[in-house]
Amino acid sequence: MAQLTCVGFAQTTVGTTATALNTLAAIPGGASTVEIAVETAAIRWRPDGTAPTTSVGNPVASGGTFAVEGKLSNVSIIAQAGTATLNITYYG
Repeated sequence: MAQLTCVGFAQTTVGTTATALNTLAAIPGGASTVEIAVETAAIRWRPDGTAPTTSVGNPVASGGTFAVEGKLSNVSIIAQAGTATLNITYYG
């Protein structure tokens, strides 16, 4: 991501109901890539517009980070249990 410019940041939480990224926090104009750092609880996510469940989707442990490039509004996230804090950095 060294060639990209940061265009925004948000800190939010997600519980055990799958939620679209653009519902968790507004996606800034010009954002094409997002990096998400997960705290306090493990999550699952999907980039295909389909909601993950607490047992289906790409798992990320608390303390982990992942990045997504492309249609950010298709990304959905769910905590596997409890509530996870997400630190979201947007790049464009």
